[in-house]
Amino acid sequence: MKVDKIQCLEPFDELFPINPLTLKAIQDHMTENGYDESQPVTIWKENSCLVDGYTRLQAAKNCNITDIPVFERSFKSETDALKYAVHNQRDRRNLKDSDIMKLVEQLATRLQKRGRKSEQTKLDERDLTTPTIQETSEILGVPYAKIAQAVKILNDDDDSEEQQKILGGEKSIHSAYVDTKKKELDEQTVAPTKNFLISLPKGIEYVGWALNPIVGCDKETVCPNCHAMNPVVNTYGNFKYRFFPNRLEALSRTEAPKFNIPRDRNILLCSAGDMMGDWVPSETIELIIKAVRNNPQWNCLVYTRFPKRYLQFKFPVNMWLGATVTCQDEAVQAEAVFKKLSNVTKFMYCNPLESKVIFSSLKSVSWVLVGNGDRNEQPEWTWVENIIIQSRMDGCQVYLSPEIKVRPREIPIPTVTS
Repeated sequence: MKVDKIQCLEPFDELFPINPLTLKAIQDHMTENGYDESQPVTIWKENSCLVDGYTRLQAAKNCNITDIPVFERSFKSETDALKYAVHNQRDRRNLKDSDIMKLVEQLATRLQKRGRKSEQTKLDERDLTTPTIQETSEILGVPYAKIAQAVKILNDDDDSEEQQKILGGEKSIHSAYVDTKKKELDEQTVAPTKNFLISLPKGIEYVGWALNPIVGCDKETVCPNCHAMNPVVNTYGNFKYRFFPNRLEALSRTEAPKFNIPRDRNILLCSAGDMMGDWVPSETIELIIKAVRNNPQWNCLVYTRFPKRYLQFKFPVNMWLGATVTCQDEAVQAEAVFKKLSNVTKFMYCNPLESKVIFSSLKSVSWVLVGNGDRNEQPEWTWVENIIIQSRMDGCQVYLSPEIKVRPREIPIPTVTS
C-alpha cells in the first residue's frame, strides 16, 4: 500500500512514542536491505487507519520508500483495535509504570470524553468507580486497582511531583499512590485552627447549627435541585466527595448553649453532601455516628436520598434520621425503610416539594418538614394541605419553611341575580 494512503489517527498515533534509537536501527536496516516484507504494518481495514507499526512507517518515509506491505484487519470497535495494538506492544516490550501512566492518561481521558457530552480534558475522580477505568484496565491488560491508582494521581493537581517521579522511573504507581493518600490523611488530621460548627441565621427556626465533616458526592449525575452543589463548588472548585474527620471535634470543643428552644441544640449534619451515599465508606459513617453518640449534649439531624442505608447502622437517640421526599417514589421508599427502624426519631424532608405526595401512613415518623428549596415556583396548596391533613391524622408534627408562601384561597361562589 502507498504510505500516503495510510491514515495516522488518534489515539493510535500517540499510544507509544517512537523511540529514536529504535527508529535509527530500523532505518539503517531499511537503507541497506530495503523494507522487510515479513514485517507488514497493521491497518484497520474499514478506515485504513494504522493500528500497529508506527516506527516502521516512519522509517519507511525517512528512507523514501513509497510502498510497504500491510495487513488489513477488521475490528468491531475502537476498543478492540486498542486492545490489539497494546497487546502487540506488550509482546515487544515490558510495559513499565511510566508507560502505563502515559497510556492511562491518553486512554482514560479519551474514553471519558466518548461517554460524555462535555469535552472536558481533566480526568474526573468519580470515574474511579465507572466503566471508564474497567475498560482502560481491559485494554492495557493491567489490574483495575493499578489503573484506579494512576487516575487518582493524574487527577490531583497537587501531585505533579509524584507524576514526574513515575514518568522518570523513580517511583512505582503504587508507591506514589500510597504517598498521595498519606499526604491527604495528614492534611485532614491536622489539629483544626477554627471551629467548623457553624451558627445558622435565626430565620431557620428548627436548627441553629451546621456541621459538614462530609462535603460533595461521587454520583455520576447530580440530583435535581441539589442545594449543596453550588456552595461546595464555590468553596472547593468542584463537587468531589471529601471527608474531614477533624471537623467532628467541633462537637466536643464547642460549648452547648443554654437549652431554651429546639434550635439551640439542633445541628444540621452533612448538609453539604449526603452521609448515606454509597460512595461514603461504612467506616466513615461509623466515625460520624460515634462522634454524635459521644456528645449527647447535641441533637444532630441528617437527611438523605438513600434511606435504605440507614438499615445497616445503629444510631443514638440524639441523631434524627430524615429521608428526602420530593415525589411519590421517594415517599414509598422512605416509608418502607422507616417502618423497619425503631428507637430513633425519623422525619420526612419534603424540600423541595415538587409534586403531590400521598403517604400510606405517617405513624412511623415524628415529623414532616415541607420546604421549597431554592425554587421560584411555589408548590400547589393542595399538595401542602394533603401533607398537613395526613400528619394530623397520624399524630405527626409538621413544619412549613418560611419560603412556603401558598395558603388556602377558597372563595364561596355567591348566589346573585342580575
